[in-house]
Amino acid sequence: MGEIICNPCTGKTIPLPKLVKTTPAASRRRLADRFFGYDPVNNEYKVLCITQYLAHHATPNHYQIFTLGAKPKIWRFIDCDIPHTHWSDGLCIDGFLYYIARTDTRMMCLMRFDLNSEKFIIYARVSEEMKALYFQDNGSRTLINYHGKVAIAIQPSHSVPSIDLFIFEAGKQDYKEKSFDNLPQLYLHMKGVINHMGDIIFAPSCSERDDIVIIHHDLKGASFKKMKFEVAKYDWFNESNYFMGYVESLMLI
Repeated sequence: MGEIICNPCTGKTIPLPKLVKTTPAASRRRLADRFFGYDPVNNEYKVLCITQYLAHHATPNHYQIFTLGAKPKIWRFIDCDIPHTHWSDGLCIDGFLYYIARTDTRMMCLMRFDLNSEKFIIYARVSEEMKALYFQDNGSRTLINYHGKVAIAIQPSHSVPSIDLFIFEAGKQDYKEKSFDNLPQLYLHMKGVINHMGDIIFAPSCSERDDIVIIHHDLKGASFKKMKFEVAKYDWFNESNYFMGYVESLMLI
């Protein structure tokens, strides 16, 4: 079975169509990553796919978009006048997809993709401080929605109980908002912030058991609450993803 999208409210699923091949010689050595988002202007869910050809450095990346519910069910090619390579997962806020990238001029930045106009822009620049932390081998990097702003939580090492939080603003360089110190050595990643409370959610990047432990950190009381969830375990795949702010939708897919 190929990739699918599921509506947890209705239990319905839709398979993603196969990508349109562009360079036959490079099709065996490509990396295609997909970013899922919601366009509130047109009430549409879309999937952005960025394809990078690994063995052909002269071959530019290709950008395709798929709209759930559209007919025919095919990917559409879109133009990007800012050649870049993505370096993170995506985050959708208010109809915009964000991700860390590097342009062909070797500038590290936060890219923004407008799901309505389907245009790319460089939203903010990455500071040298954040760049130095970003590339530490043993750390973790997570884009999060921090009270409506795009932020990146950088954990220098899984064994070091501290997290640096950098905030992005349009047209500016990121800045360090705060550092969370004296955290327990959970060996977990920061996955998001509960916006109306400001509390932090920690979770593992993968699971080797039949359950997953998630930590809810109350910043005001400096307390930790442990939550355990049973999961279906697969020997061949154990990566876990987490999503904040789930809202039920009866959209037919």
